[in-house]
Amino acid sequence: LDLRAPGPPFTAFGRVRPPHGPGSLCSQWTNRPGMPILPVLGDPTPPTLSQITPPPSVTRDPTPSYTFSSTDAGTLTLSGGCTTATTSVSQGNTTLTLSPLTPAPYPSRTLRVTDSSSNQSSPLSIPSFTVTYPSDLNLDRSVNVLDFSLMKTYYGTTNSQGDVNFDGSVNVLDFGILKAEYGQSV
Repeated sequence: LDLRAPGPPFTAFGRVRPPHGPGSLCSQWTNRPGMPILPVLGDPTPPTLSQITPPPSVTRDPTPSYTFSSTDAGTLTLSGGCTTATTSVSQGNTTLTLSPLTPAPYPSRTLRVTDSSSNQSSPLSIPSFTVTYPSDLNLDRSVNVLDFSLMKTYYGTTNSQGDVNFDGSVNVLDFGILKAEYGQSV
């Protein structure tokens, strides 16, 4: 790698040394022929983030996921009131599982990644979403007679749409939860 900075008084010549790994820059440069060689370490480029899969706008899942991509590995910082067990990010796609959330609307929040050279990415916005009650089968943000009607349709099946307690089958236990949540809304 030839790092030439044109113009006086410096011309830089450098090479990358493989042991430092991808994304790191380790070069040597001189300011004039015959002068001492000084090491230059670091990566001045912050990670670039992009959204891959946002959380659904309305979900019954109290632990929604969010997938994003980063050009560099690093440490995650999440703001806006949600948490995740994930604190480190790999280069490429990372899926965050947000901590268990109660039924409520959740406003937009941001995340950043700081790489090993302490470069911080620009913020990436996680769009707002709503966690509704597990028995809100039609996702209208209210547990009502329409959900009872859907439950009746799914009763006796393994359809996940009607499985309120997420045990793999739609049965009397699901009806009990729906009855307890009846009238709740977000």
